[in-house]
Amino acid sequence: MTTANLGLKEVFVLILLVFGLASQTTFAKTYQIKSPDGAIVLTAQAETEITYSLTVDGILILSNAKAALQINGVSNEKINVIDSNRISINRVLRPHVQQKSKEITERYNELVLRLSNKQEIAFRVFDNGMAYRFGV
Repeated sequence: MTTANLGLKEVFVLILLVFGLASQTTFAKTYQIKSPDGAIVLTAQAETEITYSLTVDGILILSNAKAALQINGVSNEKINVIDSNRISINRVLRPHVQQKSKEITERYNELVLRLSNKQEIAFRVFDNGMAYRFGV
């Protein structure tokens, strides 16, 4: 049977069925950020939880690590990303209390994901590593 042989009612039901099935399917949102020199690549996925993978010079170092935070029994599982933002930082810090060097170079790329539970997670990728932190 082709759509030409279907009546208007059957075509309408078929369209509703296809769109209904498509809306039930969840797709992971994928975000990627690189170190300033491009050697380190962090790939974050947000579906029902936030996971991330890390490659260095094309070699997978960390795969599907879970980033989670629980405060007063409220976790960041089953969340949605409502917004994302990227920034690049390249500045020289001059600490008041001198360290081993008078100046410290701060250079990284940052990806901030704002979550539906009013938390956010910031991934920072440096030339020699990565870090993440949660904000509430």
